[in-house]
Amino acid sequence: FIRSPLLWSEYPGKLENYMSSKKELPLQDHVIELLERLRKILIALIISSITVSLIPNPESTSSTSLVYRPLVLSLLARIKEDMVDLNNPVVRPIANLLGLKKIEVELIAYSWVDSLEAILSLGLLLGFIVSSPYIAKQIYEFIEPALEEHEKRILIYFTVGFSLLFLSGACYAYFIIMPLTLLILSYIYICLLYTSDAADERSS
Repeated sequence: FIRSPLLWSEYPGKLENYMSSKKELPLQDHVIELLERLRKILIALIISSITVSLIPNPESTSSTSLVYRPLVLSLLARIKEDMVDLNNPVVRPIANLLGLKKIEVELIAYSWVDSLEAILSLGLLLGFIVSSPYIAKQIYEFIEPALEEHEKRILIYFTVGFSLLFLSGACYAYFIIMPLTLLILSYIYICLLYTSDAADERSS
């Protein structure tokens, strides 16, 4: 492996010189820059994920409670409550139609690593959300030298539109699709359980 003479950390002005002279960089320099930015992204993601996972719940650090409870666990409990909340204006009419007044769901860990896996997965997701501006900055700085001025303007419009559509889809899935899915699955489970109990009574 031959070390490239052009590294952005050692020669911070080289990139600007290449840009001003409109010269094309060698492939090896592109690969080195890509690896460097991927390393920064990975470090930022790990640090943000660990930080978010270790942040305590503000309610658990109050003067009346000295029990350490990570914020991730509180978020898991909140997600569970939101999924089974029948006061949701979208879920309530369907629940009344099906005759359901309340849904009780208990999260079960089939092995001792399932709880840890859930915490790590949620921590990784929250860490990605927290570090997403820095990740987007690294990606943009890598592709920016190859973009023309009109392409940069188009990229801004695309980024704004993509972010709005993504947030809209996430809210739609969280507040409508997932509660409705859990409601229908709970109703099917209750029907199957009632049918099984009725069959057992007839057989006995």
